[in-house]
Amino acid sequence: MPKGALISSFFSFLGLSKKDEIDSVDPHSGQEARSILDDGFVSEFANENELWWEMEIESSAKPIVFDHIDLYAIQRGLKEKIRFNKLSLIEIPENIMKIINILNSKEFDYIKIEGMIQQSAVLTGEIIKIANSAVYSRGFKVTRIRDALTRLGPNKVNAILYLHATMESIKDPRIVHLAKSIILHSQAVAQIASYLSHRYYPDPDNAFLAGILHDIGKLAILKELTEQYDLPLKTQIASDLCFGDLMPILHERIGAYIGKSWNLENDVITSIACHHSPSQVKIMNDSTEMAFALTNLIHVSDIFARLLGRGNYLAEMDIFSLAACGHLGIEDTPDTRSFLNNIPGIFNIKY
Repeated sequence: MPKGALISSFFSFLGLSKKDEIDSVDPHSGQEARSILDDGFVSEFANENELWWEMEIESSAKPIVFDHIDLYAIQRGLKEKIRFNKLSLIEIPENIMKIINILNSKEFDYIKIEGMIQQSAVLTGEIIKIANSAVYSRGFKVTRIRDALTRLGPNKVNAILYLHATMESIKDPRIVHLAKSIILHSQAVAQIASYLSHRYYPDPDNAFLAGILHDIGKLAILKELTEQYDLPLKTQIASDLCFGDLMPILHERIGAYIGKSWNLENDVITSIACHHSPSQVKIMNDSTEMAFALTNLIHVSDIFARLLGRGNYLAEMDIFSLAACGHLGIEDTPDTRSFLNNIPGIFNIKY
């Protein structure tokens, strides 16, 4: 079978055309730090005639790298822990795991989990907030947790539970701010991936789950660093770039390690493992065309989130030149531009 024939048939199934493969953009290029902004963030862009992905957002100063820490030794140590299955896992609390198990059962009633979720005001707020986002609200806001649960469905609620449990496991004040930033970025990627799934991927639930967990490896690394290594005691770590190349090199691998420990679906694990380099999926023995499509979707969603200021700084670019856009069938047409230009509305970003 000619190269690309399988994926062409997959896109035909979706009603999309196969684009010629083009060079991708390194997601780590120009890595000045740009912090995740708070929930009320509204970005005012100067030129209303421009498209959001063509605009440059000013980056903040480069973060200080902890050059007195032997990051290479830490990297080597983390690889060894993965190799010998000794890396500290992010444990899911029993109460959260009970909710996840109920949601995974064939027959469940939201009434059973409503009271369990309401025991945590933070978790309740997170679920209602995402249910009221532009992707899911359709102009109608909900205030009851039961309505939010039914709107999102069990798979999306599960994804939120995994991320919530991870955040709850991170207590060290030096990394709490950074962990929240990573989570806000992950939520943005999940919502963008879910939106793009309306056209470019057939499973919005898996897209949301893969998006919300794509950087779970970063959170696991932060937890490991503060618990096992000698970091500055009075320093609040503002950016994952403080650790040099440690995060870019390891977070996908460790994220996949965590995903396997949580028994996530193989396609989701693959997307976590390769979301910065989707082409690697094609050389994996157990990969599928759906895994390849999902990984490209998360790759694109991650870049879109960063271009909108939700993540580490990324300069404006020609998004249609991304190989991942070509694989997904995201073509440079007036209709596509209009569809993509709706994405800032997910976050109430004015431009």
